[in-house]
This record gives sequence, structure tokens and C-alpha cells, in this order.
Amino acid sequence: MKKFLTAILTLVMTYCLAVPSEARKKEEGNTVIQLFESYEETKGVEYFNLNGFLLKMARPTIKKSPIGKAADQIDNLCIFSMTEAGKEVRSKFMKEADAVLGSYEMVLETTEDKQTSRIYMKKTSAEIIDELIVYSLGEDIALIYIKGEIPVSALEGMAPENESEGGKDS
Repeated sequence: MKKFLTAILTLVMTYCLAVPSEARKKEEGNTVIQLFESYEETKGVEYFNLNGFLLKMARPTIKKSPIGKAADQIDNLCIFSMTEAGKEVRSKFMKEADAVLGSYEMVLETTEDKQTSRIYMKKTSAEIIDELIVYSLGEDIALIYIKGEIPVSALEGMAPENESEGGKDS
């Protein structure tokens, strides 16, 4: 009987500790991810949030991509695409995205074939990128959000030569 009561008490205490922790996680949630989630059920939107086990399964594919050197430092990878949403929804999303991305540093902007791409980031130090966002605007809207402790050195040489030398293009 004593073991049974101890097990029940342990379960109750674990639950009591976990609930405030989960609530805190949601309150402190990332604004970019919150933006994605607010449009997740919208027609014409695709949203994938890779973290934990899903991210672990995707790592071999990520290692073959342009950011492959940083694959092991990525903690969360989100892919958001808005291809067939209506004009009003797209316009509303772009306004909200611009507001959210205002707290990030835009490090590159290029335009090619009516498609504008911007790269935003947040860094805690000169050598580490905490958050990296690739935002493509045009006929289709796409965002890739990467979070982790990514060394800048892992991303060097990733940009084509004409973009890396000139800084921002318009």
C-alpha cells in the first residue's frame, strides 16, 4: 500500500510541475512560430515544424543542403509556404510578417524574376547565429525559420559570389 501511495504522489507532483512549465513555454513561444501557427489551417498554406525526433530524422537530408555544415547545431526548423491563398490573406500575412521580422536584422535582400528574397537573423555574439530566417516574396510566399546555436563559420561560402560581395541588392 505504501508503494502505491508513493507512486500516486509522484505522479501528481510530476503533473503539477509539468503544467506550469508547459504554460510558460506557450507564453514565451517564438513570435515567428506563432505567426506560422495562426495561418496553419488557412487554405493554400503548408506548414512544417521540425524539432525533436522529426528533426533528427531530417538531419541527413539537411546535411545535403546549402546549410549542411550547420545541421547538427539546428534545434528547430520550420518551413512555411503560402501558394494558393487569396490576395487578402496574403496581404494580411505580409503585414504581420513585416511586423514580426522588424525585431530581426535583415542581412541580405535580392530580387530575381519578380521574386524577392530576404535573409534575417538574430545573433547573441559575432560568432553565433541564434535564429535565421529566409523569406521569399513574390507569386508564392515562403519562409524558412532555423533556430539553434549556429556558428557563422558553418554558413560561410553558402551565398553565391555576386551576393556575398555586394551586400544588399535591390
